Amino acid sequence: MVLLASIRNVAVGAAAFLGGAAVAAHQKHEAADLLMASAGWVDVSRRRHSAVELGLGYRRRSRLWAFRPAVGLTITTKEAVYGWAGIAYDLRIARLTLTPSFAPGLYRRGQGVDLGYPLEFRSQLEAGYGINGRSRIAVAFSHMSNAGLGRTNPGVETVTLNYAIAFGN
Repeated sequence: MVLLASIRNVAVGAAAFLGGAAVAAHQKHEAADLLMASAGWVDVSRRRHSAVELGLGYRRRSRLWAFRPAVGLTITTKEAVYGWAGIAYDLRIARLTLTPSFAPGLYRRGQGVDLGYPLEFRSQLEAGYGINGRSRIAVAFSHMSNAGLGRTNPGVETVTLNYAIAFGN
């Protein structure tokens, strides 16, 4: 029964992600790459392994359908490190931009949360507001887990404040 519930949750999440991408594919896309910086709080739901997280990321302007390639690196005050590469898309509603993303990556625990496996998957929803034509400020909520690949799979939630600046064409 738990397996069926998990499969249903993944299917619903994937359908929502792809449905949003279908809408985003028909919107005018940004003409510049984005450099992102973030700061936030790890383990917001359980608060057993709380830490500050700092991150840097990059999203390319080129798209495959609605998806933009993205890479990034985060580090926490408990010396946990997560490097990732994935996809994101921007869904614009006036000056508000919703950016769902998905990224597999490699995780090193340090003194942080034991996520049970070095390969972790991060899904994130970011809500940003365009400050001017070249930058935005956003709040993001993310979940990271190993999808059951490891001996344990506690997962962890993070909330961050993000700043992105466009550069290039």
